[in-house]
Amino acid sequence: MPVAVVDKVRLNQITLNLLTNAVKYTDPGGRVTFTASSHLLKDGMARCRISVADTGSGISPEFQAVMFEPFTRDSGLGGRTLTEQGTGLGLSIVKKIADLMGGDITVDSVPGQGTTISLAFTCPTGNPE
Repeated sequence: MPVAVVDKVRLNQITLNLLTNAVKYTDPGGRVTFTASSHLLKDGMARCRISVADTGSGISPEFQAVMFEPFTRDSGLGGRTLTEQGTGLGLSIVKKIADLMGGDITVDSVPGQGTTISLAFTCPTGNPE
């Protein structure tokens, strides 16, 4: 069975940044879910998808418009105060790596209900050995 050939370090970096944000913006008792899937294409390539979903504070449409720009942070947290502060670089790094991979990022978010961020990309396949 062929396996997807990816840059493990960069895929881990994307995954860690998305999971860190999901945990940061989800209150205790909330839920963060990671899913990954892939399917083989006819040309020896694989279409892969990773998604991180949370039941956190959600992202306003205004912030969604700029969320992948460097040094941007969401200040519209509905009165919540974050115990962890960041630089605002995590999502811009995710976007840059995704672009270099030829991937597409989608964001589905409702303020007060949560967010799902997904990355879909195509990569070559190889022998697991």
